Amino acid sequence: MMDVGPVRDVASECTVFKTSTLPSDERYMASVGNGYLATIVYSDTLYMNGLFNGAGNTTHRAKIPSPCNMQVSMKTCCHSNNTNETFALDVKKGIFTHQIRTADFSVCHCIYAHQLYTQLLVSEISIHRNKNCDEPITVTVTDHFKPTSPDLDISISTRKHSHSQN
Repeated sequence: MMDVGPVRDVASECTVFKTSTLPSDERYMASVGNGYLATIVYSDTLYMNGLFNGAGNTTHRAKIPSPCNMQVSMKTCCHSNNTNETFALDVKKGIFTHQIRTADFSVCHCIYAHQLYTQLLVSEISIHRNKNCDEPITVTVTDHFKPTSPDLDISISTRKHSHSQN
């Protein structure tokens, strides 16, 4: 019998696809969804189950502007020039992750469609300081959201809430 060495649990690795660069063609970008909402990561469109536009042979999924159409970038601090950037899609958890790491700190941007609250598309940004660094951490969030759609008439309104105590 041949000795294959220690057995390593690779179950969590089998559902995660990682890369250091994104495809230039949007057709190959990762998508996240939960059966009710779905979007292609970094695209301007969100799709909702059952929402269509058109009539007859021109019926198609209605394009909803995606509020998660944002990207994160950062400048290094403490004179650290070694930046490691990774993009990952965990198909088991349904989470797309963009991580930027330096020796000083890391930034993680996660995009996912919530599994319990199915009407919720989440864009979560977390910053972790890895060592003592007195300089400020600057994270740039570029928001590409545009409240326009070729399929929907969208109007923006602001709600004013009033609260009074007796």
